[in-house]
Amino acid sequence: MKRGRTAEERRGGISSLPGSYLHGGGAIAGIGMARRFLHNAIKMIVEFQVEENDPPETRKTLDRLVAAGHDREEAVQIIAGAITEEVWGVLRGQKDFDRAHFRALLENLH
Repeated sequence: MKRGRTAEERRGGISSLPGSYLHGGGAIAGIGMARRFLHNAIKMIVEFQVEENDPPETRKTLDRLVAAGHDREEAVQIIAGAITEEVWGVLRGQKDFDRAHFRALLENLH
């Protein structure tokens, strides 16, 4: 028999988030799950940029990093860091996406 939603779930509280719960001093377990989700999402952005060759600098950077001795997964992680840096500024409302700045970030990766 299917159970109904709890009052907390109906209010959209934290217990309605998959894999999260309160423990100890009120820290939310499940943050690790969110981090893994975001980490994987950023890696998917890298892969999409490489596949679509948009911007072409992402693929060039991947090729350059692999040629420099990084394995492909490590190179994707490095590029993901540049994407995260650019997106973080946008999300905090400090700036609009700046393609030239993103290209400069990619050029400085090694």
